[in-house]
Formats: sequence, structure tokens, C-alpha cells
Amino acid sequence: MGEISATTVLLALWLNLEPVAHAQELRLKIERYLNVQMLENGFSGQVLIAHGDEVLVNKSFLPPPGSGSDLRKAQERFPAGSIAEQFIAAAILQFDVRGQVRLDAPICDYIANCPGDWKKIHILDLLTHSSGLPSLPAVSPCVEGGTPKPSAVIAMLSGKPLLFAPGNRFNFNSLDYFFLSAVIEEISGQPTSEYLDQHIFHPLHMAQTGYLVPTSPQKCTDGELQTSSFSGELYTSSDDLYRWNHALSTGKFLPKNSLNQMYTPYIDGHGFGLKILKEFDRKVAVQNHESDSNSVSIRMYPDDDTCVIVVSWVHGVAASGLNHGLGALLFPKQPSVRHHH
Repeated sequence: MGEISATTVLLALWLNLEPVAHAQELRLKIERYLNVQMLENGFSGQVLIAHGDEVLVNKSFLPPPGSGSDLRKAQERFPAGSIAEQFIAAAILQFDVRGQVRLDAPICDYIANCPGDWKKIHILDLLTHSSGLPSLPAVSPCVEGGTPKPSAVIAMLSGKPLLFAPGNRFNFNSLDYFFLSAVIEEISGQPTSEYLDQHIFHPLHMAQTGYLVPTSPQKCTDGELQTSSFSGELYTSSDDLYRWNHALSTGKFLPKNSLNQMYTPYIDGHGFGLKILKEFDRKVAVQNHESDSNSVSIRMYPDDDTCVIVVSWVHGVAASGLNHGLGALLFPKQPSVRHHH
């Protein structure tokens, strides 16, 4: 008996050590790749890679002192930009689960003074950016007080025909999620920022995520109508984005069925605020955002419960390219025959 149990213990130790050794090796590969990006391309930013509960890498990459780079120290929070769409979509899916909204319902069921031909636009068309809504005129009458009201935006658009039959084409338009935000406000009776805070950010302990409401009223100049930000700019951090993705992948936040809807490639591979691709022989949901100050890229591999978040603070180094490179390291092409040394 003694021998068997000793062998079993040794085997168990060996089995446990192998993944640990693999994780270490992977960590080294990843850090080497990012250090090269930093030294050769001037990358500076943050990278978080997690598999399930285990965070493989979570660190800031800053150029060495004296390298001539005047980049500020690692900032934790950054503007989320279009990544805010994930939260808006999740809020709509929460209503769907509670039976307060139907994805196949016309948006006119939830919006007052809805122009006639908008009755053909369904909630799903807004979620997938296939509504056919026209864009706002380049010079829009300015809306005082920062956030425009849906009625003001409808007034500017009424009389303009839809660009195409809803559900037929992908066409990115920030108005799609602006009107989804209006649906959230109509159903919940609170501002979108408050709803998201109470039902998503707070319950998931995303303490660094929230809307920064402009302190001074925005100056009113023609052509400056912010429809993408609902009540100020949404800020977040890579740690919070990991909490969010982990809550999604474990089914703690939305039931599997809702998650599947979010990750379904509808038109041209677009899900809800995400692009669904097949890469490295697996499904990946991608969302990228670029602004003047930074670029952010999130990649979720739903079937592998793996999430990669890259923030680049350098204009010339896109987070999306780095994230793709990291995916290639995480999921190398497997040779058909494996030789054990």
C-alpha cells in the first residue's frame, strides 16, 4: 500500500506542478513580448490577462526613466468610450430577462413621438448597429446642459429617411446606443448613469467605473452634440473590466441564454457592442476603442474563459494589434503530433 500511495502523491504533485510550470513559462513569454514592444515600439500602458479566477499578468509597462519619454505614471482609470456599449447592452438584456423589454419589439414602443418609419426598427437592430438611422447633421443646433434629450434628437432627424431597411446592414452610429439609453431611462425611470451604477457597477464591485459628469456646463458651439456620452464620460479600469468579463463568463450576471445572444455574430460578425471572430481556432469576442489619449482593446475567449485587456497610452501603438499578438502567444497553433521529450 505504502508504495502506491507514495506514487499517487508524487503523481498528484507532478500533475499539479505541470500547469504551474506552463503558466510560468507563458508569463515569461508574454512579458518578453511586451518588453520588446516597449523598447522597440515605445509601447506604454497596462496589460491584464486572466484565465478564469487566475490572473496570469496584471502590470503596467512604462518606458525606462531617462528614455526621453515624458509619459505620465500609470493611471488606473481611463475613458471607456465605445466600451460603454457592453454595459448598455447588458442593461437591455436584464430588462429582457425580467420581461420588461423584448428584443424583437419596435423601438417606438418605448420612445415618445417616434417618427413613422422608425416602427420598422427593433431593439435588436439598435443593439447590433443595423438600425438604418440617419446620422445627425454635421452642424446640429446645440442642446444646452450637456446631454441632449431624445425628443431634441428626434426633432433633428425627423423628415430624414432611414438609410436602409433595418436589420439589413451594419452601420456604426452612436445614435443606436443613445436611443437604447433612452429605453433604459424610460423603463427604469432613472438616468442611464444611475441605472448602470446601481445594477451593474455597484453589485460587481467595479469601484473605478462610473460616469464623470462635467463640472461646468459645456459651452455650446455648433456641431458639438455629444450623443455618445449620456451624462458625462464613462471611466473604467482594466481591473474593473476583468471583474465585468469574469462575471459575464461565469454566468453570475446574465443567464447563459442572454450571454449567447450577446456573443452571437449577427450582421458582418457583430454582436452587441462586440465583434465576434474566429481566431486561433476558437471563438473570440473583441471590442476596441481609440481616443486621442489612449486605445483600449478587450478580447474574450468565451469557450476558454480567458480574457485579455490591453490599454495603450501611446498614440502610435494600437492596443488592438498588441492584443492580437498576445492571443497568438496564448493559443499557439498545436502541431498535429506531439512529441514528449
